[in-house]
Amino acid sequence: MLRWGLTFVLALVVAVGAFLSVEYKISKTFQACLTEYTNQQRDQVREQGKSRFRALLVVECSGKFIDANHGALTAIATLLIATFTATLWIATIQLQRTGERQNRTTRILERAFMSVEPGGLEEWQSRRDVISCDVIMRNVGKLPARNVRWSIQWDLDENRHRSNFSLSDDLDHGPIVVAPGTRAINTTPTRRTDEFEAFLTNAGIQDRFAYVWGEVRYDDGFGVIRWIKFCHRYNVAAAVGAPRHRIAPKRGRYHENGNSTSED
Repeated sequence: MLRWGLTFVLALVVAVGAFLSVEYKISKTFQACLTEYTNQQRDQVREQGKSRFRALLVVECSGKFIDANHGALTAIATLLIATFTATLWIATIQLQRTGERQNRTTRILERAFMSVEPGGLEEWQSRRDVISCDVIMRNVGKLPARNVRWSIQWDLDENRHRSNFSLSDDLDHGPIVVAPGTRAINTTPTRRTDEFEAFLTNAGIQDRFAYVWGEVRYDDGFGVIRWIKFCHRYNVAAAVGAPRHRIAPKRGRYHENGNSTSED
C-alpha cells in the first residue's frame, strides 16, 4: 500500500511540474499576462519586494490561464481523480489479500493438530487371557482439539507389505476434547492370548506382524473438521521372551501404507 501511495504522490508532482512547464513555455495566455504586468514591475517591486511580487504575479497569471483552459484542465483533473481511485482500489485489494494470507498463516500456526503414535501391545492387567494394542492421540497444536472421535482396529498378518486396511465410516468412540500439549491413550478391541500364542507358533519368525490402524477426526479450533488415518506395524517377534505378551511402544513403526491426513 505504501508503494502505491508513493506512486500517486510522484504522479501528482509530475502533473504539477507539467502544468507549470506548459504555463511558462507554451501558454500564450500566461505569457501575455506576464507582458501586461511588465510595466508595473518596478513600482510593485519597490512596494512589495521582488520575491513577493513574482509570487503574486504567478498566482494571478495562473488564474487567467485556468480560466482560459478550464475545459482541458477539468479533463486532466478528472483523469487524475480516476488514477487516484484506481490506485486506492488496487491498494485495497492488496490489503485484503494480505489479510487473507495472514489469516491462513494464523490458522496454520495456531490450530489444533492431532498426531497418532504407537502405544505398544500388552495383555490386560485385570484379565491375563486377553491382549490389546494402545494408540496415543497427541495434540501438538496450540488450540484445543474439540469433538475428537476415533475408530481403531487391529489384526495379525504374515504379510509385511499389507496394503488393505478397511475403515468404518462410523467413528464409534468419542467425542472428547484434547488440550494443547496433552495426549489421550486409547486401545483396540481385545483378542484372546491363546489366539496370539497360536499365531506366534504357526507363523515363520520373519512373517509375524501386528497391524493397528484407524482414523481420528477433530475440530481444529477454527470450525474446520480435520482427519488423520494411521497405521502402525509391530514385529511380533519382539514379543518372544519375557514378558511374552508385551511389545513396547518404541517397537511400533509407521507402516508404509494406511497413513494420510486431510492436509495431503
